[in-house]
Amino acid sequence: MPSFDKELHAHILDLRNKIIAHSDYDMFPSTIYVQTIGDERLPLTLGVNVKGIFGIESSDLALRYEKHLSVCVTAIEQMLNVECKELASEARIHPSQFQETHNIPEHKNDGVTLDLTFRNLPAPTGPAASVDNPAFPKGLAEYRYITLRHQISLVESGKYRFSENGIAKEIILSLE
Repeated sequence: MPSFDKELHAHILDLRNKIIAHSDYDMFPSTIYVQTIGDERLPLTLGVNVKGIFGIESSDLALRYEKHLSVCVTAIEQMLNVECKELASEARIHPSQFQETHNIPEHKNDGVTLDLTFRNLPAPTGPAASVDNPAFPKGLAEYRYITLRHQISLVESGKYRFSENGIAKEIILSLE
């Protein structure tokens, strides 16, 4: 195919193999942190930050994707047309076997309920607050990124007393 972009296709496969289908921390940098407060270093949270692709920053890269994916869709449609014609031919010759083996019954999946718990714990600061963007080859690096953060509490709901620079302080945490 004349418009097939081999470099971009290899890059997409690399993204699929290292990011989409697997978690490859060499590809997407991450940070792991523990947050503490006070002179006593009361541990509050343990968290992980990792970068994720959010979109395409460069219009040139977006157009390159659009052109390449259009070529791929055309090739897939051509292949599917050939395979569907073969399947239709077999279905005409063996209709009962086709009905038994090529129809998938409908399966209704009831909605999934997500339980989102919000905690009034502070977001990380300093080096734990951010994570570097991944490094890709020039011309294949113009993505938008989002930092995904997963944070767990290392404390329970309640009142905590601590000192900061020798001054007594108190914090009330409500973790539901």
